[in-house]
Amino acid sequence: MISTVLIGSTLVSTFSVAVAVDMVLAFSWLAGVFVAVWGVFTLYVDRWMLATLVSAGAWARLRIFLPRLLMATVFGVVIAEPLVLGVFRSAIDVQLGAAAQTADLLTRLRAFEQIQQADPSVVTAAWSLRLFLIVVSTLPALLAMLGGRNPYQAAVAAVHRERTMIPTRSNALVTERVATLAPGDGHR
Repeated sequence: MISTVLIGSTLVSTFSVAVAVDMVLAFSWLAGVFVAVWGVFTLYVDRWMLATLVSAGAWARLRIFLPRLLMATVFGVVIAEPLVLGVFRSAIDVQLGAAAQTADLLTRLRAFEQIQQADPSVVTAAWSLRLFLIVVSTLPALLAMLGGRNPYQAAVAAVHRERTMIPTRSNALVTERVATLAPGDGHR
C-alpha cells in the first residue's frame, strides 16, 4: 500500500511540475528532462522519508517525522500552485483577454487573484485543491509514521542492526583471543 501511495504522490508531483513548466516555458526537450529529474527527485525524497522512520521509540520516530512532515508540506504547497493555475487556466485566459498568449506567471497569478475576489466559490475550490495536494504530498510520511513498520523498513532496520553489530563482534573476538593468550606464549 505504501508503495502505491509513494508512486501516486510522485506522479502528482511530476504532473504538477509539467504543468508549471508548460506555463512558464514552452515545453521542450530540456523542460522534459527537468520534469523527469523532478519526478525522480521527489520519488527518492519520499523513499528516504519512509526508510528513515525505523527508530523503535515513539519519541525518536516523532523527532524524525516532524521535519519530514514539514518538508512534505512545503513540497505540497509548491506542487499545488501550478495545478491550481492549470485547473483555472481557461478562466484566467478569459480574464486576461488578448494578453493571455504572452502572459507570464506573475500576470496569471494577479489575474487569478482578481477572479478569486470576484467569486468566493473559486477561493473555496482553489483551497480545496491545494489542501488535497498537500495531503497527497504528505501521505507517504503520514502512513510511515502511523502505520508502523512495513517490510521495507524492517529490512532497513535489519541492515542497520547488522552494520552496528559488526564492530561489536570484531571487538569481542579480539578480546576473546587476547584473553586466551598465555603470558608466556611469546606474544606481546
